[in-house]
Amino acid sequence: MRFFVQIVSAIAFCAVLGWFGSNWYAQRHSVATPVANAGPSGSAGLVTATTPAAAPTSPTISETTGVVSDRSLASVPVVSPPGSSDAATMAPAHANAAGEPAAASSATPPLAAPVDVDQAIGVALSALMAPPVWERHFQTTELVRKFVLSVDNLTAGKLQPKYRLLKPVPGHLGILETDTLIMLDSGNATRYDALVSLIVNLNVGEVARIYRQFYPEIQRTYEALGFPGKAFDARLLEVIDHLLATTAPPAPIPLLQPKVFYQYADPELEAASAGQRMLYRLGPAHMARVQQWLTALRARLVTSVVPAGTR
Repeated sequence: MRFFVQIVSAIAFCAVLGWFGSNWYAQRHSVATPVANAGPSGSAGLVTATTPAAAPTSPTISETTGVVSDRSLASVPVVSPPGSSDAATMAPAHANAAGEPAAASSATPPLAAPVDVDQAIGVALSALMAPPVWERHFQTTELVRKFVLSVDNLTAGKLQPKYRLLKPVPGHLGILETDTLIMLDSGNATRYDALVSLIVNLNVGEVARIYRQFYPEIQRTYEALGFPGKAFDARLLEVIDHLLATTAPPAPIPLLQPKVFYQYADPELEAASAGQRMLYRLGPAHMARVQQWLTALRARLVTSVVPAGTR
């Protein structure tokens, strides 16, 4: 009987020892994870739950400091670019939220509307005067082309009407006739009173600024009209100098009428350029005022800067 009791006691001791050993082994191979649990007073308590041991972590480098960290790659937060509040903006453009390739966008960004340079120049120039005055004296279409052609042909013998930037002044040429002579009436200059007054009262600084603003288009037009590699800026100054060198002929100016149109009786005056003959028709007083304005404009042009990339 005593032997039987000893055997039962030994078996019980081994069972208790095995139970403690099993619990000790489980605790050695598990980690404690805090789990929120409401306590008696409603506050959050902590209970210990056993979870499998975490897999070894791979070392990663902090995107902000460059310091090596042992955190898991999955735990590294995505850093949004400056100014962004959404970390998802760092996701590749070719993948959607589910990791699937995103469909190619068929939307095409709208093209910028082409700039109408002629209209822009017209708006800028008309701002220097009342719009009705602008439309009364100046052409309102193909401004760049007509400006370039008008300037270039002022030193030539004739300026084609379709290329003129200025509209014809109202009225007819004033003449005085005798039995033997036809002369230019000095009162003819009054036809140009409004036009000359408009020109000489334009602010030369603003005119030069508008010219420089649109000079790239003016230069392109000049080259396209048959002057590749030549600078319109130099041509404009050359034409201004040509007009400034013009002197008023003595009055009265004799005329001839071989056919329909009148001509200057003096061969030198008739052989003058289109720009010089225009100045003659203005009369000495208007001619001096226009030349004074051109002198001021020239001084402003030579001190202003030609836009980069143009001649």
